[in-house]
Amino acid sequence: IFSLSASDKFFLSRYTNDKNATVGIYSVACVFASVINIFCTALLHYFSPKLYTTLSGDIINYASIKKHLYFYTAIMIAGTIAVMALTPVMYTFINPRYHPALHYIYFLGLGYFMWAITYYFYSFLLFYKQKRKIVILSVCSIVISIGCNYFFIPRWAAQGAAISVCTSYFIVLALTLIITYKHIKLI
Repeated sequence: IFSLSASDKFFLSRYTNDKNATVGIYSVACVFASVINIFCTALLHYFSPKLYTTLSGDIINYASIKKHLYFYTAIMIAGTIAVMALTPVMYTFINPRYHPALHYIYFLGLGYFMWAITYYFYSFLLFYKQKRKIVILSVCSIVISIGCNYFFIPRWAAQGAAISVCTSYFIVLALTLIITYKHIKLI
């Protein structure tokens, strides 16, 4: 998680000439987009016990799991859209010097949304104590994050960092869906 959420700033610092200005401006967009992660965590504190209770039953009600997944996804879509829509309004209250980062919010928000969906599917791995798969996903996430950062940031600086975040989370979501396919096909 650290590699996915923080390594972009380290790479951005390394590959830009005005390190403090670029990283600072980019970080403001990251702060606004991180509201999506906070929202995700709050929702998962509500949905995870329901999911775990359903999974621990003698007969697993997959229709209920599917309903909760759809409900969670719909709420996350609405939350992500709200963050993306309200961020330009919030930018009017901060120093205009940070305004160039406003267009990064869309890549960052989409990336964090994909992480929210990924994290829901991690619940299956956590419940069934599939530690090996979690370790494999973790190592893959680190490699993907570093690889995307190394590819995008030297080419496009802060814009590349935002694209890297979005791309990394997309690939991690795809890998998570592949690894949890056994559980997904049941719902």
